[in-house]
Amino acid sequence: MNNKMRIVWLVLLLVPSLLVEAHTGVVGVGGFLFGVIHPFTGPDHLLMLILVGIWATQQKSRALAIAIPLTFIVVMALSATALFLFTTTPLFGVEGAILLSLLLGSGVVMSRKVLTTAIALPISALFAAVHGAAHGLEAALLFVSPLSFLSGMTLSALVLIMVGVAVGRMVQGRGVAPQRLRKIHWGE
Repeated sequence: MNNKMRIVWLVLLLVPSLLVEAHTGVVGVGGFLFGVIHPFTGPDHLLMLILVGIWATQQKSRALAIAIPLTFIVVMALSATALFLFTTTPLFGVEGAILLSLLLGSGVVMSRKVLTTAIALPISALFAAVHGAAHGLEAALLFVSPLSFLSGMTLSALVLIMVGVAVGRMVQGRGVAPQRLRKIHWGE
């Protein structure tokens, strides 16, 4: 890994880790729009979702490159929904678990190791379950329209993962668009 990449990863790791507490308990807001905005306002969400996209671009298997983000989104949504429906008791340690998932996720991406499906998907699911749990509890305790909030959050999560895919492709020198799209004549 070159020095430029080390600096990028250092910034991505250190700045958000100082502000990992994104679940502030703001009462009285809710709904789809707040769910859409929420992942963009928390450095922990921003970093994890972008990391998932970058990690997907590092895979040699196209199926695994699709399965990692898909697993993350599905498990995050299921975890959030389960916590929303079945508990209103705060889970102690969720923010610490989120921080740990960020550190481990960054390590996985920085190592650039291509993992097998049997290892990569459970790791993606574990990271997603932790992040989803925080959102589900937050939605259950604070928001007027929790299911709308979770829908908006899931949509934004997909967008941020795609940003991570774009970043991963640029870092690898492959450009944002897949090769076949770059060959299309755009009517210059």
